[in-house]
Amino acid sequence: MFKRLKNIVSVIFSFLKFCFIKIIRFREFSFHLVERFSPSTMVNIHKKGRMILGNKLRVHSGTRLSVTSGALLSVGDNTSFNYNCIIVARKSVKIGKGCTFGPNVCVFDHDHDFRNSDEMNGTAYQCEEIVIGNNVWIGANAIILKGSKIGDDSVIGAGTIVTGTVPPHSVAFDKKEMEMKNY
Repeated sequence: MFKRLKNIVSVIFSFLKFCFIKIIRFREFSFHLVERFSPSTMVNIHKKGRMILGNKLRVHSGTRLSVTSGALLSVGDNTSFNYNCIIVARKSVKIGKGCTFGPNVCVFDHDHDFRNSDEMNGTAYQCEEIVIGNNVWIGANAIILKGSKIGDDSVIGAGTIVTGTVPPHSVAFDKKEMEMKNY
């Protein structure tokens, strides 16, 4: 009973919070009526950034969703983010329907451009789009980096760093970590 009450409070809180964001960022933000975001979830949309949230999202405590100026973050229906996930879009991050993110998953579509003299000011970035397909499961502490493409129905193992393309219906994991566990 307590869990159900907690979920209802989260849905109501999310609705009120998102209505406020919608008033401030009218064209840059879209959401559906039923979203279950923890009250401690941070949602940042910088000027001219766009965030599109699918229906029936579940987002736990400590998660941060951030979109910088001119960037896009799109999340499909029935996607779930566990505790302390960080999603930062400086160009484009597209997440499909039915995805599940374990705790502490990080998704960054950019790297600091340390070769650029503006990096000393913290303003130079190299950005590439990230696309995560439908029904993807991403294990705890995984990191998805710029330019990554993860196909539908794939699994990313815990602690894996993804830097390229993962084909549909694949399992990606840190091979060295798996070899160490066999001994």
